[in-house]
Amino acid sequence: MEKQQSTKHNTPKDARLLESDKEIRFDLPYETEFENLSYIGVVLHETWRVSNHNHEHFELCYVESGQGWFTIDGSFYTVSQGDLFITKPGERH
Repeated sequence: MEKQQSTKHNTPKDARLLESDKEIRFDLPYETEFENLSYIGVVLHETWRVSNHNHEHFELCYVESGQGWFTIDGSFYTVSQGDLFITKPGERH
């Protein structure tokens, strides 16, 4: 029996790449079952920082190495290698 692939996962779209000394961010080059999964970013700089913001989608962050901190709706959290954290739509972080 021939294996069929989902066309939803193989549908190319215009992929954009943002590249700087501190971060690489790229749009996923295909549609996914997850409506709000639109890009993946990799932080390359040990002192990377972003101002407080919120958005309409979940954000999932994984700490591959090092340590740091972040805030969610005014609560302070420390993170280190191997930690995974998520922010929900509308949360200031």
